[in-house]
Formats: sequence, C-alpha cells, structure tokens
Amino acid sequence: MKKIVVESFKRPITKEQSRDTGMAMVLLLLLFSGAFKRETLVTIAIIALVVDMTVPQLYRPVAVLWLGLSHLLGTVVSKILLTLVFFTVVTP
Repeated sequence: MKKIVVESFKRPITKEQSRDTGMAMVLLLLLFSGAFKRETLVTIAIIALVVDMTVPQLYRPVAVLWLGLSHLLGTVVSKILLTLVFFTVVTP
C-alpha cells in the first residue's frame, strides 16, 4: 500500500495538467460563490483564472496533490468494485 501512495504522488505533472487543475479550482470557486452567495469568491475566481491562463505552473503543487489523490482513490475504488463484482457473481 505504501508503494501505491508514494507512486501516486511522484508522477510528473505537465503544464496542461497544471492548467486543468487551475480550471478545476476556478470551477470550485464559482460553485461555492453560487452556493454561499458570496460575490468576493467570483472576484477571486476571476483572478485565479487570469493567473491560470498566464502562469499555470503556479498550480503545480495543487496539481500534484489533486492528481495524486485522484490516482490513489481510483486505485482503491477499482479494487473494491472488482471485489464486490467477484463476490456477487461467484458466491451465489
């Protein structure tokens, strides 16, 4: 398990992945601004969008965390689903 965790967070992050992570952060800010009725979050989202379009490498640390957690979650959930399918099909 430790190997999977280390492998998940040591993957190289490209410029496009950093940009995609920045866009995801902008989307989350816009969703939160709509949910909590905070117009300051819209302003922060616009600033984050401009930063993401000009210097996407600033989102590299967030991308490492975001993509590492998603890879780890995908690894764990796929094993759980395959186990459930196995016991559902074979056990009855």
